Amino acid sequence: MTGGTLQSLLEQSLGALFVGILVAAILLGITNLQTYVYFKSYPNDWLHYKLAVVFLWCLDTLHFVLAAHAVYWYLVMHFDEISLHLPIVWSFKLQLVLNLLTILMVQSLYAFRLWKVSSSQKRRTAAYLVIALVVCNYGMTTATCYFIYQVHAITDVQHYCWMIYSIYGTGILVDFAIVAAFCWTIAQHRNGHPNSDSIINRLIVYVVASGVLTRHVVRCPLHLG
Repeated sequence: MTGGTLQSLLEQSLGALFVGILVAAILLGITNLQTYVYFKSYPNDWLHYKLAVVFLWCLDTLHFVLAAHAVYWYLVMHFDEISLHLPIVWSFKLQLVLNLLTILMVQSLYAFRLWKVSSSQKRRTAAYLVIALVVCNYGMTTATCYFIYQVHAITDVQHYCWMIYSIYGTGILVDFAIVAAFCWTIAQHRNGHPNSDSIINRLIVYVVASGVLTRHVVRCPLHLG
């Protein structure tokens, strides 16, 4: 491998890994704080929501541990063996799977919440459409997890780029559908009173802002790729 190729590999791949693990550490700290605030602020919340929060926190923590192991494996244990033919370590594959599972879990919770707030049959039609998209995303995720374990070296990744873009594209589509369905469902509760309508408008802004943030986070792996 030439010096220029090696430098490019270090900057674009291993450099991204190093920056990514730093950002992941910060986000894990934010997740820990949010989890603490949730249990402190909502001690009487439904049990299944509490279990879901704990499960997501465990997934997020395990995801960070696996990512840290992968970074250590590449940057410390095998730094002198860096090449395009270096095998992809098991922890890197598993953290990708956990990332996809976390996205699915969050989308499933949003779909369930949407179904809960949809009181009429007309409103539940939107919820059913979102649930159908989430189920489709389950299929895409299953296929992607299979393909992840068909990749054994860095050079193999280019053969599966279409799958990477497909799964994240599907995730973005589901996010759009969730945001649109929530906004439409919430807007149906307007009753003409300024105070209540103002609260509903703020809820819509919050839902849209949350959806936009989610989509930007989901796009990060695409930009790094």
